[in-house]
Amino acid sequence: MKAGGATLGVKPFVRMKSAGAALRLFACLAALCISVIAIAPSESFATPASSPSCVDGVGVGGPGSSTLATTRGGNGCVVIRYSVNGSTLFETFNYTGADQTWTVPTGVTNATFYLLGAGGGGVPLGTTYGSGAGGGFATGSYAVTPAQVLTVIVGQAGGGVLGVLVSANCFRTVATYGGGGRSGSCYGSGQAYNSRGSSGGGRSAIRLPSAITDLVTAGGGGGGGWTGDGAAGGGIAGVSVTSIVTGGTQTAGGVTTSPATNGAAYLGGNGYHQGGGGGGGCFGGGGGYWVQGGAGGSSCVSQLTNGSTIAGDGTQPGASINAIASSGTTSTSPSCTSGAGTGGLTTSDSATRGGNGCVVIQYSLSGTAYYDTFNYTGANQSWTVPSGVTSVIFHALGAGGGGGRGA
Repeated sequence: MKAGGATLGVKPFVRMKSAGAALRLFACLAALCISVIAIAPSESFATPASSPSCVDGVGVGGPGSSTLATTRGGNGCVVIRYSVNGSTLFETFNYTGADQTWTVPTGVTNATFYLLGAGGGGVPLGTTYGSGAGGGFATGSYAVTPAQVLTVIVGQAGGGVLGVLVSANCFRTVATYGGGGRSGSCYGSGQAYNSRGSSGGGRSAIRLPSAITDLVTAGGGGGGGWTGDGAAGGGIAGVSVTSIVTGGTQTAGGVTTSPATNGAAYLGGNGYHQGGGGGGGCFGGGGGYWVQGGAGGSSCVSQLTNGSTIAGDGTQPGASINAIASSGTTSTSPSCTSGAGTGGLTTSDSATRGGNGCVVIQYSLSGTAYYDTFNYTGANQSWTVPSGVTSVIFHALGAGGGGGRGA
């Protein structure tokens, strides 16, 4: 691992993966970035383990509450999954307020990333006032090189603090680490309050230290406004509050009405008249203009293999990250290869080969249906039952027979 450019003499240890509840499957053979807080990378606080360990409540939006501390949302989390000598290991990065680093262990050439953006904060006036929104979820695989160093950003939640007077009749909360926007209460004498809006959640991301863009980003949720909830982090696009306070997209920040500010690359917009801050993201959400919550930031996975992303829903994050990382997949749809199970044709070319088999396991977590797909590899594969899953549906397709070869 490295810290501030210095090499640390730390060797990763290996724990064997516990047996868990495993089912054996048989597939048939046939046929850029600007961090809001500029802090130098610190040493990695993650250590290899046999299971992911994001803290409880990550990614949730903070509720509106009369208790200030209760309004704080859940910070983000990042899990990196890889294999060493046949054992699956996890390194978990919880929020620290500074960039962290991951050094690729010896023998590792591919890793799977799981990221959850931070939740937005709630308004500290009571339960009938705006709540923050949940963070978005992103995942996918990436080819790595042993000893390569990656920077890990774990988003900070909004909420839990009052606004500070920054100019005449203008209170603002702090921006959150990871690009969450500030709330604002800046509307003239008698209309400025320190308690009527909350910051958006920061994005979680992984990047190369020398790069100015993220390899993968999970969007943060918008902060609550005086009378409106924030909107959740994305998804391909952050969730919008209204047609005039929109979530970030793949190419642009969410928009709002001035003097609230639009989102930008990696940054959520700032709220204005008792409006919440936008969530950080690949592109941040717009800030709340007039007592609304802030919009969500987008997630980006285009640089990953088999990348996918799930938007948050209300105050809930896009996925249960520990359970999903343990299961090794997050797809919300099955993905058998094209032509699976078909019979081969009678031709003079390679079309005589039939389609391989496919197995899909369907289950639910936190009300969302997931599908783990197993395509043909030529060897037995295994599936570990995720934490919290007690019932599954199996979908199995046999392989097709080969066709005769014509003259």
